[in-house]
Amino acid sequence: MQGQCRYKFLVATFLCAWALNARSSVPEALEGLLVSSKNQGSRSNLSLQSTESMWRSEGTSILATADIITTARNSFTIGYYQTLDDFSSPKKNAYFLRYDYTFLGTQSVSLKWLHNDWNYIPAAQENIALEYNGFLLVESLGTGAYYSIGIYKRWLKQIWNENYQSPFSFQTEDTSFFAVAALGLSYRVSGNLITFDFNNRSTFNFYNTDDVGTDLTYYWQFSSGSFLRMLLGTRWSGFFTYLPGYATTSYLALGYSW
Repeated sequence: MQGQCRYKFLVATFLCAWALNARSSVPEALEGLLVSSKNQGSRSNLSLQSTESMWRSEGTSILATADIITTARNSFTIGYYQTLDDFSSPKKNAYFLRYDYTFLGTQSVSLKWLHNDWNYIPAAQENIALEYNGFLLVESLGTGAYYSIGIYKRWLKQIWNENYQSPFSFQTEDTSFFAVAALGLSYRVSGNLITFDFNNRSTFNFYNTDDVGTDLTYYWQFSSGSFLRMLLGTRWSGFFTYLPGYATTSYLALGYSW
């Protein structure tokens, strides 16, 4: 009975998402192309996020990203994240560099380096990801779909590893590979955009294949080329093992994109 209830809940969640024609929190570099439809120039995002998990409260954090989109629609993206519990020594912080080679107007291959610090443990992690990204739009209906699939390698560094908090330091034997993916739908109304997706990635973290997030995002067009952004999401542990698994983390983010 419990298994049937979980299965029905998963099916209902997916059907609701499909009915909304939603599409999610777009992978960071694609927002400049899909959300604001920028062909070149720059794009910036600044958000405050509140996160609660079954293990600990992360409280409020700040997230910032910036894109530079070339005339060929290739893009360079940088980002920074940290919790606001102690500005000089936060519990967690992360930063990344990403390059997208864009082709066919809506497809890209990206290479991303991401560094995470967990100062409360203490530990750190280097991540390098190679992903194929893209989106499809049906302009007449205002709907679309987006996807991202790839692989990443992580280097987990503990306090006994030399220079464990230094970026681009890979001096550890604790390494592994994981697949990374995101899939969602989108619906545009009067310049505003609603998105929903399933993913095992976020802008400042990668997850294993059984840790899945469901993200609902609303972009409200504030002025030409700028948006107010609200994200509501949940992460599920044991998503495929228990269908849909157990909700372990919830988060709400409010931000501005320009």
